[in-house]
Amino acid sequence: AIGGLPQWYVEAQLHNFKAARRGYAPHDTAGIRMKSMAWTLRDSADVASVAQYVASLPAPSASPVLSGNTAAGQATFQLCLACHGADAAGTPELHAPPLAGRSDWYLLSQLHKFRAGWRGTDTADMWGQTMRANALTMDDTTMVNVLAYIQTLRQASR
Repeated sequence: AIGGLPQWYVEAQLHNFKAARRGYAPHDTAGIRMKSMAWTLRDSADVASVAQYVASLPAPSASPVLSGNTAAGQATFQLCLACHGADAAGTPELHAPPLAGRSDWYLLSQLHKFRAGWRGTDTADMWGQTMRANALTMDDTTMVNVLAYIQTLRQASR
């Protein structure tokens, strides 16, 4: 699910795992696994090497599995575009990863983690805190709708 993410984003997240800003919630089994793996990386050079490899992998090409109201999702996405861009291609300066082309189920799981407080609660993670504040404004239906809209951006970029 993370193949093809930009190197800068993967590096930042690996550093978050290494610093225990991610992967600390007891029910976040995937985050705990990632934190454990990140801790095996000795230094920034190892982090950069792994991030470069992940960035070189092809992005997932799985078909959307969620079904939502794209018009309602487009309206909600207006809150997202300030950071992620109108085409959801991401903005490195704002630490906002690309969303278009990502698996909808993966993005939904990340939104749930932000809303549950499994991500974005550490005071040293300013960008995660920003994303968490946005996720807290969305219920499950709103999340699915915005992801349905983002999937239309994925299809347009092909």
